[in-house]
Amino acid sequence: MLAALGRLVTRHPVAALLVWLGVVAGAGGAAFGLFGNEPLFSRLTSGEPNVPGEAQDGSRLLDDASDTGPSLTLLLDGVDPASPQVVQALTAAVSDVQQIDGVATVVAPVAPELAQLATEDAVLVTATLTGDLTAAQEDDALAAVEERLARVDDAVPGSRGRVGGVTTLVDEITHQVEVDLRTGEGIALPVSLLVMIFVFGGFIAAGLPIAGAVASILAGLGALLAWSHVLDLDAAVVNVVTVLGLGLC
Repeated sequence: MLAALGRLVTRHPVAALLVWLGVVAGAGGAAFGLFGNEPLFSRLTSGEPNVPGEAQDGSRLLDDASDTGPSLTLLLDGVDPASPQVVQALTAAVSDVQQIDGVATVVAPVAPELAQLATEDAVLVTATLTGDLTAAQEDDALAAVEERLARVDDAVPGSRGRVGGVTTLVDEITHQVEVDLRTGEGIALPVSLLVMIFVFGGFIAAGLPIAGAVASILAGLGALLAWSHVLDLDAAVVNVVTVLGLGLC
């Protein structure tokens, strides 16, 4: 099979090169969402950050027994929890979040029995989703909750609000993988090219391995995008593809 492929490429080198470039460009463009599709990095997942031990085991048991979904928490600091302005802002936020489809509960220190959610200068607000949402519904609900909670500090001058949760942390990890990939390749490939020009003594001879590495990385990312529609892929697999691609240099 490989011999037949080699003879075909030898007879039609220009066509083979054009097909090769088309496949690589298509795979890379699809991986980065250049064709209007969902990019690869939006489809990657990352395991929940935790430390093995009794706390992790207990958390897993609680998750298995729970019928609710993920949650988001707002930390609003630099405020007086007893201030009428703060209470009004929290009450309005709780009311708005409760109206979002998919939200199961919202707790905030707006009642005496929830006073433990407040300190001298900060308050916590936690919104939890129901456990029967689809992935798309869950993403929409989390985005709506995050957007509303992030606006609480606008109603309280001098305060600082920060919204977080496991889902937002995982999203940040995945986004950082994308940033690191672009930064790393932007440094590694030019440096590798300069080293190979020095080693091989010519730009063309040095550029061929670099071109092969770039093609391998882009094709690999395109393949991962295809597999992401079948399997849940961890963000770490991108690092594996880039390392293997650079290994072709």
